[in-house]
Amino acid sequence: MPISLDKFILRRSFLAIPTFVLLAVLVLLTSCGETYRPVVIPIPQPGGDPQAQHIALVVNGNNGQPTDLTTGVGPSASKIDVSGDTNLGNFRTGLNPVYAVIDPNFQGYVVNQGDSSVSILSLGSGGNSTVTLEAGAGASFIDSAGTFAYVSETALNRVAVVDSTLPAAKAFIDVGPAPGVIAVTPNSRKVYVGNTGDGTLSAISVQDNAVVGNPIAIGGVPVSMAVQTSGGFLFVVNSSGGALSVIDTATDQEVQRFSGLANPTQVVWDNNLQRVYVVNSGSNTINIYNGAAPSLSLLKTVNLPAAPIGVAALDNGAKFYVLFGGNPGTVGVYNSQSFQLTSTLTVQNTPVSIAAAPGSSKVYVVNKNGDAGSASPKNPNGSVSIIRTADDTVLNMGTGAAQPLFVTTR
Repeated sequence: MPISLDKFILRRSFLAIPTFVLLAVLVLLTSCGETYRPVVIPIPQPGGDPQAQHIALVVNGNNGQPTDLTTGVGPSASKIDVSGDTNLGNFRTGLNPVYAVIDPNFQGYVVNQGDSSVSILSLGSGGNSTVTLEAGAGASFIDSAGTFAYVSETALNRVAVVDSTLPAAKAFIDVGPAPGVIAVTPNSRKVYVGNTGDGTLSAISVQDNAVVGNPIAIGGVPVSMAVQTSGGFLFVVNSSGGALSVIDTATDQEVQRFSGLANPTQVVWDNNLQRVYVVNSGSNTINIYNGAAPSLSLLKTVNLPAAPIGVAALDNGAKFYVLFGGNPGTVGVYNSQSFQLTSTLTVQNTPVSIAAAPGSSKVYVVNKNGDAGSASPKNPNGSVSIIRTADDTVLNMGTGAAQPLFVTTR
């Protein structure tokens, strides 16, 4: 049907309005002298399971022996996927690996005491390299700050600085006698070294790679250290003096000391609940301190059924797990609010190390002797017990290597 002239004009005017508005907007944008760039606002999409980013790294000592050329089994570090409960592969290490750490970039460092070396593991890409230290250095502990790792050379009374981008140590820092345990502050500005020969700590400036100030006396052999997440305080236990020392990292001074502990062997910082856990192997107890106040105060002494080897606290604040030795070993599960034992789990033979994964979904225990000696052993060369914290069930798995000794998580 033909359209009348007045209706035709009206329709054309409606069509012209949006065109005019669009042209006006473009003129305004271009008249400001700037190039128009559209801004895309992303619509959040459901992500994957964050546990997929978490791993456990298990150090396998292989009974102090080099790689068997026939079987290919030797000293190594096993990368275990937290979400999948699978071993993603073994990295070859140096002889007699004893300790490991994972940095925030998922790079692993393993200190090898047998050949005085450091294995640098690219846990994301799968590559690895080795930095050789001096023969007989007695390398024992390691921690990392960015691309640098700090290694205690116990026999040489110094700390080696390893740059992950270089094939050799970058620097050597003289500290106290027989340095052992090491801790780096969260801001990567200071490194603390426990000197077992004289019961002191040395503070190292990361910027200068030099010791700052005088040795910090703590009254006994330092065996374990933990740094508050804020970095304000360092907690140190010494076994021979039976004490917990609190060090102010701003002044490098001891500001508190709790004496009368019985052979303390481990200290752990719980950031969720603002607590400090101290494992007393000599009195079958764990001391739990309130760290929320400016100074520590004893919150609870938990009596245990046997001598504890180690403790792992979940970062959600719900539970903490205490490791006990034996054939088989056991793990006590404790409620973090009531401090009551809620269950006892069986792991495998000669457990030696325990660690909780970030995200609170798993706890890992390494057993030096696995289920050796049982009627039908599946893991006679050692094993990892994976505790699923949702229901506290235990899965035992081998590492594909021999004699696991230590576990760390990230």
